[in-house]
Amino acid sequence: MIFLTSSSRRVATGRYKDDVDSPTEENGKQKVLYSLEFTFDADARVAITIYCQATEEFVGGMAVYSTKNPSLQSETVHYKRGVSQQFSLPSFKIDFSDWKDDELNFDLDRGVFPVVIRAVVDEGDGKPGVVHSLGLLLALFEVR
Repeated sequence: MIFLTSSSRRVATGRYKDDVDSPTEENGKQKVLYSLEFTFDADARVAITIYCQATEEFVGGMAVYSTKNPSLQSETVHYKRGVSQQFSLPSFKIDFSDWKDDELNFDLDRGVFPVVIRAVVDEGDGKPGVVHSLGLLLALFEVR
């Protein structure tokens, strides 16, 4: 079982080593990029992938997510079993300023999820393990 601690989910602003790494807008102002962070417990090894603006399709009884652009999918991060583990992937940034207003909310008619956190049991052979149960969590992130 994999459990995401609901109070720990947050969208964090990007942090850069220096101005060279910081993307800028056309007016020269530094862009604000975001990453996802959360705490989770897992009683088995787990592989976590983030998908933005993702569609869902069921293939062989499993949910498969795809994005319209490969840059909207993170690399898959592997964790051992454990409690109070921290997910943070500084290399995967989200630029919400490029998103339209309707892309920030889930719309059942369009079938596009703004953000998907996919966590599956990792058997260690590069293939996802058997998913015994599938849960969907719709969460609200408030940017302040």
